This record gives sequence, C-alpha cells and structure tokens, in this order.
Amino acid sequence: MKMENKTICKVVQDLLPSYIEKLTSKETNEYIEKHLNECPDCQKIFENMKEELPQNNSEQANEEIKYLKKFKNKLNILKIVLLIIIAIIIVSFASKLYMLFDISSKTKELDSVNNYYAKMHEYQSNGTTIIGETYYKDDSSLTTITSYFENTNNSMKITYYKNAQTNEKFNVIELQNGQSKIENGEVVDIGKYSRRIDVKINSVNDLWNCLKDIKNISLAKCNSKNCYFIETYDGSQIYIEKETGLPVREIIRDTVADYWYDLNSVEEQIIKPQI
Repeated sequence: MKMENKTICKVVQDLLPSYIEKLTSKETNEYIEKHLNECPDCQKIFENMKEELPQNNSEQANEEIKYLKKFKNKLNILKIVLLIIIAIIIVSFASKLYMLFDISSKTKELDSVNNYYAKMHEYQSNGTTIIGETYYKDDSSLTTITSYFENTNNSMKITYYKNAQTNEKFNVIELQNGQSKIENGEVVDIGKYSRRIDVKINSVNDLWNCLKDIKNISLAKCNSKNCYFIETYDGSQIYIEKETGLPVREIIRDTVADYWYDLNSVEEQIIKPQI
C-alpha cells in the first residue's frame, strides 16, 4: 500500500508545476487537490513550489525583457540608419534635379542670344588639333574651322558662311596645296556645335530622358570657372559654366574640346569672305 501511495505522490508532484501554472484539466485539478488535502508531504512540496516558480518565472521574464530591449535598441538603430540613407538619397536626388533645371533654364535663355563670338580648341587622340571660331549676329554667321593633322603635317581650313538677309550660304574648303572647293552645304556654328550634350527640360519625358542618360552631375572647376560637371552612361563628359550655362569643356570618346564665348560682342555686320 505504501508503494502505491509513493507512486501517487510521485505522479502528483510531477503535475504540480503544470497545476500551479493552470495548465492542467478540470478533472486533473480535482484529483491533485484531493491528494493535497490528504497528503501533508505533497502539500508542503506544493507550497515550496508556489514560492519558487514565480521567482524563476520572474527571472525568465527579466531575461526576456532584457532581450526585447536589446532587440528594440538594435531595431531603433537600424531605423535611424535607414532614415539617414533615405534622407541622403532624397537630398542627392533633389540636388540633381535642381542642377538639371538650372542648366535647362540657362540653356533656354541662350537660345534667344543672337549676337556672340565663340571659339573652340579640340584635341583628338590621333594627334589632330582643330581650332574653330564663329562670329554670329542676327542669324548671319561666319565660321572657320582649321584642322592640323600631326601624322601628315598637313592642314585644312573650312569656312562656313551664311547671310540671313539674302539667304546665301556656302562652304569654302582650303587645302594646304592651295586647292579650294566651294559648296552649298551645311552651316556650322561653334555655338551650336558645342552643345553636343544638351540639357533641355520642357516636359516630364525630357526629364526622364535626362535622368536616364546622365550618370552623375556635380559641381566642379574647369578652366578656372565654377561649373556643373555632367557624366553620361556612355562615358561622355561636359563642364557647363554655372553662371551662364555655356559649355566650357566636352570630353567625348577620344576627343577633348575647350570653348570660349563672348556674348553681344559682334558690332559689325557679318562680312562675306573673299573667294
């Protein structure tokens, strides 16, 4: 009989932790409570367990709270880092937009300029040097482009003339051996030629094309001038003077071209070159 009682006590004692935490069924609770009323030893063990379990649960709860606090702190730090990254992206994008719209605005203003002198020095990787200049007034223009070929020590000069009043236009090609050729061909203007990378924003589509083509835009110095520096995804680069919107330097593939402008400086009418 004593062995049977010990077995019952052992079963009840195993159930006591679950009983204290109210995890046992109604029938099991009735069985445990009946036994506790009849068994002083199990009743004593039950009282000790009730004192110990809350303490253990409290320690476990404290550990969980500490873990949650650490997790919350890490989560807060992650949120701050993400907010900083997002802020940097937004500021960078807003700065890029501002520079693009500023260039576009100045470029549109330049379209209305009808009097200027423009000069270009272009250097190619094969040793060819090209010097060009344009006098432009009231839609009439006179442009000369002289190419010096390092490999052959030869040169070639092309003159482009256009008279807006008479609609007369022609090209004169002068070779080093004195030969010349006159053609009714295109009219080249250094002022227009220098804008091979053009930034004009008149619509959302124009803005999208700019953002799609331009890899980087930032502030830089070039030829002692404060400039916007633009780099496209195809590797082309251009420095645009911040104050005027005029190109200062273009780097396209193996060619580097520097530009100088003097606005409203052509006082006389464009004179037709002697042929």
